[in-house]
Amino acid sequence: MEALPVSIADRICFDLGMTNRQLLGLVSSTADRYHCFSAGGRKIVAPRPDLKLVQCWISDYINTEFDIDLPYATAYKKGSSVCRNAGLHAKSSHFLLLDICHFFESCTQQMVRNLFSGGTYRPTNAEFRSRLTADDVDLLVALSCYRGSLATGSPCSPFIANRIMASFDHEIAARLGERFVYSRYSDDICISSTEWIDSAEISTFVGSRLRQKGFDLNSDKTRCFGRGHLRKITGIYLDCDGVLRLGPQRKAELKRSLYQVLMRECDRECALRVLGHLSFCKQVEPDFCNALLAKYASYGKAVSSGGVMPALVELAYG
Repeated sequence: MEALPVSIADRICFDLGMTNRQLLGLVSSTADRYHCFSAGGRKIVAPRPDLKLVQCWISDYINTEFDIDLPYATAYKKGSSVCRNAGLHAKSSHFLLLDICHFFESCTQQMVRNLFSGGTYRPTNAEFRSRLTADDVDLLVALSCYRGSLATGSPCSPFIANRIMASFDHEIAARLGERFVYSRYSDDICISSTEWIDSAEISTFVGSRLRQKGFDLNSDKTRCFGRGHLRKITGIYLDCDGVLRLGPQRKAELKRSLYQVLMRECDRECALRVLGHLSFCKQVEPDFCNALLAKYASYGKAVSSGGVMPALVELAYG
């Protein structure tokens, strides 16, 4: 009979079909199990498959065992999205957008250790929770961090960072009061109101509290706008009635991509990318998405496949 796990290490091995020796091998060589690349102008440090699998387990563990209230975080949790984040501010007319510098890299190993040190763990089939031991914490920190901080490409980094920032989010929202709407989508902070915003005062206060937490604002990305301006929040536009819109540039890009894929039957990656864009479009502007599908149903591959979506699915997966 297989022994039931009694520690975090045992539980990871039990759930993932690993031996203790394999897990310890990962822990002792984590720095060598990442690869670096650039994407969208950002340096990404991503784990290799074996470490990534364990970090996915850590993500599930955090979401299950760390019962921390995250009402102001609109990314990396169930039901969250850029659409929900923008929608929270739909009734506002004045906006202040702030950006946190090097967000994941600023979540230091000590911050991660502090988070895990307050954690609990439920052994398999047990009705009770045990506090994490020092060895458990050391293991989780070693598996979660890269060179002293969270890695930008790790699947567990967003969930850890959200919980590190929880007390900050509550403090800022409480300080702002009911006149303001506050949300944080990863490193993007949005503060809005139906009234004029003193952007200098609020930026100074938020920046000061961030520095006390070990973070910094990227002043080059601070934006403040009000009535009469294009209102764009985490990539989503709000029209004058507070309705979510894709924006003209994204609509034009989607039309070009659809035409190219259907008429030239591009490769699988291109078809997958367009499917993703259409899915996003349907979330933000379903009427525009339906109009696109109707318009391009008579183009190229869509004709023989019985519609745009069947054509894209065939190109992507056929």
